[in-house]
Amino acid sequence: MVLEVGIFACGARPKGQLPGDLRSQVAAEGILVIEEGVPADVTFLNYRAPGRRGTWRGRYLLAFAMTEHRLLVYGGTPDRRPPSPFVNVSWEQARAAGLRAQPDDGGLRLSYDISALYPGRGGQAELRLQTGQAPAALAVAEAKLA
Repeated sequence: MVLEVGIFACGARPKGQLPGDLRSQVAAEGILVIEEGVPADVTFLNYRAPGRRGTWRGRYLLAFAMTEHRLLVYGGTPDRRPPSPFVNVSWEQARAAGLRAQPDDGGLRLSYDISALYPGRGGQAELRLQTGQAPAALAVAEAKLA
């Protein structure tokens, strides 16, 4: 048996992959669209959180899922912390917060005000996912965010 411990835990799972427990959760919710290993350009403008401030831009490998109940974008964070969700909200929260999903050069662009989704934080976020699932994801987002 191999245990994921300490600094080796992050490297044990390929980048841009959902951990098993999260994958099980989204499967139980009814997956509408899912893709892993998605190249993405991520921008956080004027990000503010307790103990952290700044603007980050970078290219990452992410996983994303759209279920009957939520939108999830998961991967390594701009400040090199262990992988975690960039977005993990119900469709109701996303709609109330004004999250926008738009086509982006054959991919999918998600943009949102960070404080609208995550109280205590601030700034603007834009995730540009280069995915072949963009048409399906846009159709789901249009239906769920309407």
